[in-house]
Amino acid sequence: MTQDPKERFPRAARMGKDGLVWRLLVGLVCLLALAAFLHFREASIEVLEVNTNAPRFIVSQVDFEFPDEEATIILKQESQRDVGEICKIDEREIRDARFEFENYLIQQQEWKKENSLTFDELYKIADSFEDLLVNIRFSDAKTLQKMKEHGLSTLYYLVYSPPLLDELITLPNNVWNAIKEIFWEEGNYRELPLDYVVSFFEKKKVEDFRRFPYQKTDL
Repeated sequence: MTQDPKERFPRAARMGKDGLVWRLLVGLVCLLALAAFLHFREASIEVLEVNTNAPRFIVSQVDFEFPDEEATIILKQESQRDVGEICKIDEREIRDARFEFENYLIQQQEWKKENSLTFDELYKIADSFEDLLVNIRFSDAKTLQKMKEHGLSTLYYLVYSPPLLDELITLPNNVWNAIKEIFWEEGNYRELPLDYVVSFFEKKKVEDFRRFPYQKTDL
């Protein structure tokens, strides 16, 4: 009759079972100790001074941005090469022309020969036309294209470069036609009184254009 090994060696079997339990306990304790070490360990954080150069390369934990002033200056200089001056008629000249037209309506009687013209209608159109001329800007085609690329409005901008000579000039007919078209689209005006007002301003010579660089104007 064969005897069971556990019965033959009861002490050895008990020692083997106890050894397995001890190994599991030791492993569990080591695992808990490692987890506690990783959880409670102190992470060294280096404090850097503001506006100083870092002594070595630093890997950031989060995304960040910082301005590159040198690159910004270079880009501004490059963009200025592609744009020209933006000009407008001096507001004093516009007001003077508006005042002369008002005196003309009061002192002259020629306009009354047109039965369909009224003082109130001409006065109202002249008042609105003055406001439009104040907002009109002149520049070259390249500057206007640059403004469109940057999403800037060019509604009151016309392609025209006034001469640099300090002398009285008359704006070309195509400029007045473009101004008249803008004015026509913005208001519900009758053609006859509108032409009457615009023709008066067309005869005025412009003496002074206010010039300013692209990057300084209130676009």
